[in-house]
Amino acid sequence: MNMRVNRHGLRRHIPSDVRREVRRRSKFGCVICRDGFCVYEHLEDFVGVDEHDPAKMCLLCESCHGRITRKQWSKDRARLAYEQIQAQTPAEAGEPRGPLDFHTGQAELALGDLVYAPAVTSVLRYFGQDLIKLNPGRPSEPGTISAVFTDDEGKAILALDENEWIGSLDAWDIEVEGPRIVVKQKLGVVALQLRLDPPGRIVVERLDMRIGDHHVLASEHGYAVGVHFEDGHMNWTSPRLMVTGAAANGIAIEIEDGPILRERFNRFKAAGKGVWLATADESIIMHSPAGAMIPQLGISIASWCSFDMFEDAAGAKTLPQMRDAVFFKPAREMRLFLASGLV
Repeated sequence: MNMRVNRHGLRRHIPSDVRREVRRRSKFGCVICRDGFCVYEHLEDFVGVDEHDPAKMCLLCESCHGRITRKQWSKDRARLAYEQIQAQTPAEAGEPRGPLDFHTGQAELALGDLVYAPAVTSVLRYFGQDLIKLNPGRPSEPGTISAVFTDDEGKAILALDENEWIGSLDAWDIEVEGPRIVVKQKLGVVALQLRLDPPGRIVVERLDMRIGDHHVLASEHGYAVGVHFEDGHMNWTSPRLMVTGAAANGIAIEIEDGPILRERFNRFKAAGKGVWLATADESIIMHSPAGAMIPQLGISIASWCSFDMFEDAAGAKTLPQMRDAVFFKPAREMRLFLASGLV
């Protein structure tokens, strides 16, 4: 018999809607140990089943699945755990978690074409709070990344903590396939997509993150940071630069009160320190080391850093327009669109 087709002619391939329902019922992790790296398990021997029924399937990690496959545990153990976890509240079930490989001491988060490592460890700081921070390890010690990712409504959907990723049970869907972790808000809408690139590196392939009145969009190739205004319009900035050095408090993306950013620049300017370029009204300022900033938006890139600037773009665009530009256009075209709307 073909090992991929059972005696009822059922193929091992599980339709996407069935997989999604199994993930939902399993609360996105192994029903026994809550590991987030899982396989789909039929709770009856596959040879005898005639359909992929989410009520008779669950998520199991490779370790728990292996114990059942080797007859060290019974399928009844998984069946009981599946029944229990479906009846539990999120607090009772516990979040799905997965280990991350930072054993070499390296800790890097690739975010669009913003080049900040290894000089900067604070990747995203929001009014003094580090939302994404790198913690490279000392010799012979593992590194770590601490992060809280939110969706486009500002709801936390996934965290990185102590060499683990931790999924939120408030997410609509969390899918792990190979090295990718994908969090969706609804069918076809990706809020976060990470690609694990061990050891020590995580690549942001899709980020659609609201933080208060600010918004961060990123793909593997580009990024933009914007602000929501009360009248509904949005303004964005997207400098392409490379950090060449940083103070101990260097920041890749900083969101801060505009007057604080402007005062920082004015102090350097008054002291005649640093290298800078600005528009005539100083609404857009590029100052090394104060940062590439737009004080009116409360956004500074490469704060407290020296940097080389290659491209810059700023402008008013809607959130859907910028999603399309950041996610689906090359970074250069995205910036041309942001600055002029020509592409």
